[in-house]
Amino acid sequence: MNKAILLILLFLLSNNIVNAQEYFFYYQVKYKKNIPDKIFTEDMLLISDGRSSRFSSVRQFKRDSILNSGIKRKSNFGYGDVNSIITKTYNNSTVVKVTNLLTNDYAVITKESFNWKIINDKKKMDIYNCQKAILEYGGRSWEAWFTNDISIQDGPFKFYGLPGLITYISDKDENYIIELYKVEKRSKKEFDYTFSQNNKIFVNQKKLFKIFIEYYQDPFREWKFGDGEVEMTFSDRDGNKIKPDYRQMTLDEQKMLKNNNNPINLSEKVNYPIK
Repeated sequence: MNKAILLILLFLLSNNIVNAQEYFFYYQVKYKKNIPDKIFTEDMLLISDGRSSRFSSVRQFKRDSILNSGIKRKSNFGYGDVNSIITKTYNNSTVVKVTNLLTNDYAVITKESFNWKIINDKKKMDIYNCQKAILEYGGRSWEAWFTNDISIQDGPFKFYGLPGLITYISDKDENYIIELYKVEKRSKKEFDYTFSQNNKIFVNQKKLFKIFIEYYQDPFREWKFGDGEVEMTFSDRDGNKIKPDYRQMTLDEQKMLKNNNNPINLSEKVNYPIK
């Protein structure tokens, strides 16, 4: 067989094998909310098939896996970037960030481009040979370490574009410290990336700000009707009907929204009313 043809066939075969594989990259995220002297931790998961990826909390992935298998189950929701779902399409730099609020999932599509500066500093991190890179992004200064031992040019949250996998990244003020701690290689694709975008409401960032501010102003409006009488009923432990204290519930919810208003990209921070 002609040598050139043989090389082409070997390339195509290896390419098909790579495309059939799926990588699970597990990251630990230590992050700050707007709460003094407290650090929070979340396990996150980046799944890549070499052409696209999905990033979410491990908890969210487990819930979506159940839903993806056809079993109906309520979706969980929470505030802040660790509760979002991010998908990337490598060949066109498209990033979709899905944010949940009540029963709705809102998706914002962006084209992301990162102006990385690669530094000569190198070190071993776990079993990987890593190199340093720095970045100005989202109003923060970032330091990252990446490895070309793994050729997938991706990373946690929206970060990507270095010549290898990002194994560590943090901002200068350590609002976010993100570190790879486990890699799994699977022989076949087990997750449908498009599932993360099914039944989503696509909006732009400006519209999403408006939705969150309206919710902040009256977070329990869907629980009321007409002149403000309660549509839902509540009971105490003895079964006696009680009327909820919507004023206190609103204050508590508003505090939670503000506490979780510390996104990776500060341009995505919601400008909630002061009072």
